[in-house]
Amino acid sequence: MAIAGVVLAAGASQRMGTCKALLRYQSETFLDLLSQALHAGGCSPVVAVVSNPTDLIVKECNLVNVEVVINPDPSGGQISSVRSVLPAVGNVEGLLVVLVDQACIEPETVSRVRQGLGQHSVVVARYRNQPGHPSCFSRSLFADLKSPMADKGARAVVESELAAGRVSYLDFDDPGVIRNLNTPEDYQAFLKRPT
Repeated sequence: MAIAGVVLAAGASQRMGTCKALLRYQSETFLDLLSQALHAGGCSPVVAVVSNPTDLIVKECNLVNVEVVINPDPSGGQISSVRSVLPAVGNVEGLLVVLVDQACIEPETVSRVRQGLGQHSVVVARYRNQPGHPSCFSRSLFADLKSPMADKGARAVVESELAAGRVSYLDFDDPGVIRNLNTPEDYQAFLKRPT
């Protein structure tokens, strides 16, 4: 089953004060670390959704086998990035989403979430009972993700599928699932203690 892996990295990073995609951990940019995890977890294609200008991202990131998609209106939030990527992923069976705020995740986390999609329309990773990312959506939900139902975010789609019994939550011992680095203080704390 072909599942596209997507890194959402189009946010303005206002609280961080610099582009999160270019922050580094163990000499790799966040965008490259997450893209590598998506590849290693079996996703294909792997796509990074970014905003203009892209010059620094292209210069600083390796982007090996990563397609770059520009979100023309990132002020629309994460759902605008999801919608931007849908035309670029072709006839895949699903869309697996991670956030650049996570810095890094385990490839095994990606793999298990991806493989769980066959039996459910949505698969969501959890860490210590807290839902996070990767989140994976079946192709059957692409129209819903583009519909007014999701105008305020994909959560409405997840809740609709949950009510219908079509959501699977998978538990992981991977703190990257719920990591959310938003400020310089968050980033420095992560560098000192990445768990």
